[in-house]
Amino acid sequence: MPNKLDADLYTKDHQAAYIDACAVFYPAIKEADIVLVYNPDGTVGEHTQADILEAERQGKRIVYLFPRGRS
Repeated sequence: MPNKLDADLYTKDHQAAYIDACAVFYPAIKEADIVLVYNPDGTVGEHTQADILEAERQGKRIVYLFPRGRS
């Protein structure tokens, strides 16, 4: 999983930045054996949920680093 996104992602509006991030994350999900979800407050936001659904669609194992609460 990439640990750094291009700086220009942070200059775009939120939705456009998410679309650009998908170009990085979805290929990384495809290559992963396990997808880790960092959710320190136990919740999962809208975009993270979309990433989780993509990982599930690809049949990936998903591990939450903190117990899931309400999303």
